[in-house]
Amino acid sequence: LQPLERVFDDPKTAAVQPKIRSHRDPHLFEYAGAAGGYLDVFGYPFCRGRVFDTVEEDNGQYDDSPPLFWASGAAFAVRKDLFLELGGFDEAFEFHMEEIDLCWRCLNRGYKVRIAPESRVFHLGGGSLPMNSSRKTFFNFRNSLQMLWKNASPDWLRRRFFLRLLLDGLAGLYALLKGHPTDTFAILRAHLHFYILWPRVHRKRKELQAARTNDSEPGEMAPFSILYRYFVRRSRYWNELYED
Repeated sequence: LQPLERVFDDPKTAAVQPKIRSHRDPHLFEYAGAAGGYLDVFGYPFCRGRVFDTVEEDNGQYDDSPPLFWASGAAFAVRKDLFLELGGFDEAFEFHMEEIDLCWRCLNRGYKVRIAPESRVFHLGGGSLPMNSSRKTFFNFRNSLQMLWKNASPDWLRRRFFLRLLLDGLAGLYALLKGHPTDTFAILRAHLHFYILWPRVHRKRKELQAARTNDSEPGEMAPFSILYRYFVRRSRYWNELYED
């Protein structure tokens, strides 16, 4: 735990995660967090060491400690006073994305999220919902939309939110073509539920936007589409994603 504690010597550090490796395959990073999380330009999450279903072997390639966009809820430490000040996790999320939402609120207050790679956790994933669960798909898509509407800047919403909705539609079509109609239906339900919840989510947004200290997205948001780079350019690993 000491490496995690040392990162908090910086008073602007809000949260820090260890390096997360697989309990089943200890030489591999674990899906839920790996070596730290980011969002792409449309708000889709990915990790150093894990992009979609491509999970890397840990060979020390991510033993540095750059700023992250989010720390994995599988294992992270957060300043208690800040956690309480921000109201903790958003319980309306129920499953998934609540740690990304919390970290984004921290970033919008001018804090940083970090990783302490000297600290390692071996995580046995899939305990809450199995990887192929349509309920998992539902919560991931619905909560992502809530998170974006709560935390994104007005400029981001104006330029990208509608495009994000279209990309979710393409994801639903892709799932259908791959023979997973339950995932397609889960994405449709996620959008419908978000629209029903929108008035409540928008009230939260107004409170959060009034308290933010920056006018644009955090610099940790990637300047590219992870969907395009992974599925079209076939970039599978972190160092490939950031190549021009």
